[in-house]
Amino acid sequence: MEPSDRASKIIDIIVKLCSAGLITAIIAFYGNLISNNQQRQMEENRRMQMLIEISSKQKEFDVNLGVHMVETLMNRYFQMDRSGEGVQQPLQEKMVLLRLIALNLQDVPVNLKPLFEQLDSQLQGREDRDGLREVAKEIARRQASRLAFPDGFDSGVIPLKAGEERAFESFIFKLRVESASEELAKITLHLEEGERVIGPFSVTYFDLPLVDNTKIGPLRVAILLVDSNADGIDLRVIAFPSDLAADRFDIKEMSRTLRTTQW
Repeated sequence: MEPSDRASKIIDIIVKLCSAGLITAIIAFYGNLISNNQQRQMEENRRMQMLIEISSKQKEFDVNLGVHMVETLMNRYFQMDRSGEGVQQPLQEKMVLLRLIALNLQDVPVNLKPLFEQLDSQLQGREDRDGLREVAKEIARRQASRLAFPDGFDSGVIPLKAGEERAFESFIFKLRVESASEELAKITLHLEEGERVIGPFSVTYFDLPLVDNTKIGPLRVAILLVDSNADGIDLRVIAFPSDLAADRFDIKEMSRTLRTTQW
């Protein structure tokens, strides 16, 4: 065998050995890389599962604490009506308890209007009754701000008198004040399409937008009584996506949907 042939074979063997080693190293490298990625993914999944479990337990704790707190407050609130205590101090305490209940239920579609009206009928002094209205208006403001942001509408404060109307460019209706007094306003909503009129309905200081609203198209519309004086009343109109109050069961709306659905 010629020296050149022998050198060529040796070189060929070396190249093949190097190629085999290189391939083995590449396979080992990528295998190790894949294994490391899998381990990182498993670690991330484990960490995510832990966060979900912690969040779930925290949510469960918050809900149980809220339920217990509201139950305790409600029991205390109604016990006062059956107690033999004096009058003025329990009514002041009931106002504080009602504010605590309303604040803790501000995101829950529970109608607290009867409690406000009952306590209002028991209060004698003007200052106490004004204080109760401020509690209701505080809850209404909180709900209105949360519902109208970011995809809703907030008119701000609108001064109106009995007989006046107000149209809104964003909606297909106009609002009319049929009558107004210090405690309530009678309102009708006139839809621009056709002659349909919604109302008249009463708006008081104890209305809360999460439950006291009217569904018009894809939105729910709530009207709040902000203030009243000798010159008229101040109203606030907000609108928000209907699904934010989805817990309300509307049999008429469901019937219309069933009639118009194509099967």
